[in-house]
Amino acid sequence: MDSTFAKATSQFDRHEVVRVSITEFRDKFREILQGIRENDDWVVLTEDGEAVAATISIEAFEFFLRMYEQVEDEIDLAAVRKAKEESDDGETMTLEEFKRELDD
Repeated sequence: MDSTFAKATSQFDRHEVVRVSITEFRDKFREILQGIRENDDWVVLTEDGEAVAATISIEAFEFFLRMYEQVEDEIDLAAVRKAKEESDDGETMTLEEFKRELDD
């Protein structure tokens, strides 16, 4: 994951993030959308100076989804490894013992 992430994120380092108000976004929607499609612009929408949303190309969005899923998978694998290490202490119990322990 690290090399894929490093390679992919290096291309994103070149992006300039454009901040526009919601009003400006509404007024210049077609122009902004064209910039997103053609230049892979990243646009942050603001309301009263506060960032409230962002728009990116579908390609960037799909990349971020893949990276998010990979990170989630790594977290899940780490949890499984930890649980396995903790369970390898030699102590076991039957299902009935486990159920009794839950009832207590």
